[in-house]
Amino acid sequence: MGGSKGTSPCNCIYPDAYTQELTTTSAVEFRTGNSGGTERKSIWVQPENANSVTFSADFIDNVHGDASDCGAGLDHISSASYYDVSRTAGTENAKVKIGWYTNDQVDDYASLLLAHYDGSQWQKVVSTPTGSNTSGTIISDGFQSSFSPFALGSSNSGNALPIDLLSFGGECENGRVHLEFVVASQVNNDYFTIERSVDAYKWNEVGVIAGEGNTNTQVTYNWTDDNPFNGVSYYRLAQTDYDGTIKRFDPIAVSCESSVTGYSVYPNPANEVLNIDIELTSYQGNDVEIEIVDINGRKIQSQNAQLDRGYNHLEVDLSEIPNGIYMINFTGTRDYIKESRIIKQ
Repeated sequence: MGGSKGTSPCNCIYPDAYTQELTTTSAVEFRTGNSGGTERKSIWVQPENANSVTFSADFIDNVHGDASDCGAGLDHISSASYYDVSRTAGTENAKVKIGWYTNDQVDDYASLLLAHYDGSQWQKVVSTPTGSNTSGTIISDGFQSSFSPFALGSSNSGNALPIDLLSFGGECENGRVHLEFVVASQVNNDYFTIERSVDAYKWNEVGVIAGEGNTNTQVTYNWTDDNPFNGVSYYRLAQTDYDGTIKRFDPIAVSCESSVTGYSVYPNPANEVLNIDIELTSYQGNDVEIEIVDINGRKIQSQNAQLDRGYNHLEVDLSEIPNGIYMINFTGTRDYIKESRIIKQ
C-alpha cells in the first residue's frame, strides 16, 4: 500500500503545506500537493465545534522513519507517504479523513485503517472506509485530540503496493524513444516490464528491467526504444511481484514522426548495378522492398531489403530492365523514405 496517487484535473500547482483557519463543523479539504506540486494530495479536517481553530497539513511523499513500528491491530502503514497534520491555533478536536486511489493497489478496502503516529509508534485509529478498491476515503470515527503524522494503514498483510510510481514519461530524439520512470519505494518487487502498442489495445513486451526487491529509496529508471513506430507509440509499465502478482499502470503516448530525405544513388545514369547508400536512425522493419517504377507509375521490378539502424549499402540489379527513366521507391518502411529518380542506359 503506497501513498495517495490522485491526479489533478487541471494544470494547478498545489503547495507542499496548506494552512487555514476553520470556524465550521463541516469537513474542510486541505489541498496539499506532492513534492513537485503537480498532484493534489488532499486531506480533510472536520472540527468538533464551530470555534476558531487553525490547522496545517503537509503531504510527505516518502516513507515515515518508523513505518515498520505498528501497534496492536495495525499490520502496516503506507510504504510511500504520510501526512503531517498540526493544530497551530485553538483547542478544538477534529476528525481526520484521507483518500486512496487506483495506483494505491488496494485489494481489500474494507481492511483499510487510518493510522496515527503517537511519537513512538503507529497506532490504529478507529475509522470507517467508504468506496471501493480503486478509490475512496477513510475518516476517523471519533474526534482526535492529538495530531501530527497520519497515514493509510491496513489491518492485515493485504493492500501492499509493490511500488510507488512517482512519474512515467518519454520523449523522441533522433528516431529513438527515451523512457524514464521514477519509483519512490518498492515492496517485494521482482521486475518491471515495458509494453508497447500502436493502438493502446494490443500490447507487446519490448523490455524488462530488474526491480530492487524492498527499498524505501527513490530510484530513477531509464529505457530506450531504438525502433519505435512511426507516429505515435503507446508505452505501458507493468510491475511483477515475487509471487507473480502483476500491476499495470496507465499508458503514455510518445510521438516520433520521422522521415529520410537524403541518401546516395550511384552511378546515375546506371547500367548493370545501382548502388544505394543510406544512413538511418532506426531499423525499418521486416517487410521492406525496393521498387523500380517507370514514368507511368507501373512497378517494373522489386526486391526485398534489410534496412538497419546506421549505415546501409544496397545493390539493385538493373540488367533485366530496358533503358529509360525510373523512380526508386521504398515500401514497408517504418519511416517515410523519399523516392529518387534514376536513369538506366
